[in-house]
Amino acid sequence: MEMLIDTFLNFITDEEVAAIENYVDTKIQKFEWRSSISWGEINKGSTNCSALMLPKELYLPIYYRLKNIYPDKINLDKFYCYFYIWHPLSLIKKHTDGNVSFGATIYLNKEVWDVDWGGLFYFFDENEVKIILPEFKKAVINKNACLHGVTTLNYFAPTRHSLQIFVDK
Repeated sequence: MEMLIDTFLNFITDEEVAAIENYVDTKIQKFEWRSSISWGEINKGSTNCSALMLPKELYLPIYYRLKNIYPDKINLDKFYCYFYIWHPLSLIKKHTDGNVSFGATIYLNKEVWDVDWGGLFYFFDENEVKIILPEFKKAVINKNACLHGVTTLNYFAPTRHSLQIFVDK
């Protein structure tokens, strides 16, 4: 049976992380950020995050890495990569990403993530709920639109930073 979720440690390089952080720093006070309000139905009861679309030159190395692993699922014309800041009390209720053909998260927080902080990725594997801890540079790949979500980020937790990647159908 094919795995519902794939994970990869150290999926991006320190140089790629630094370039993304530098770009985000130049945009932090600009009106180029989106909120989760545009998410439609999933937004009801979910989230509190800010999203910044990354330019192609920053996500191309990630795109090519994913294309090498999933050649039939990745298409550059339909590939979108965002930097997300997850604020305290943010969450994503369970959903399937049914509107896209492929989704991925790459975690960018450098500190060792404390489970008491929340912000944990969970997914359903038959009748079992499985949890994946955020780890710096870990990629979590949802290639089969499985039911998943993110637990509430506690009020005392640091903001959670991630790349969110989607490939439209």
